[in-house]
Amino acid sequence: TSVAYYCAIYANETKTWSGLSTLVPRAFSDTGALWTVAASGSGPFKVCRYTPAASDDVVVANALHPRNYAGVNTALTSQNFLVIAAANSCPVDVAVNPAAGDFVNSNTLVHQPAP
Repeated sequence: TSVAYYCAIYANETKTWSGLSTLVPRAFSDTGALWTVAASGSGPFKVCRYTPAASDDVVVANALHPRNYAGVNTALTSQNFLVIAAANSCPVDVAVNPAAGDFVNSNTLVHQPAP
């Protein structure tokens, strides 16, 4: 299931913001069932974020969905997440290779709980 979302973040006096995003589970509208994100590695679900970075040690531009945003001064799109069973690993991928027919880098990194 996919869910479209919008996130409004109020900028400071310099019209920038820095920080990280946190998904807060809400009850499903059709069943009322509440889902939870694992805390410290235990729980039913974890959140992965789509990013081309191979690790959180790799600094990527804000538009490439880093764990920690810095000095954001524009609207960001395609900041997508994947919610999976906590026992699974976030899917990994490699850089695009059009010559080999690979046009999408669908790499993910753990977002919640914090790695």
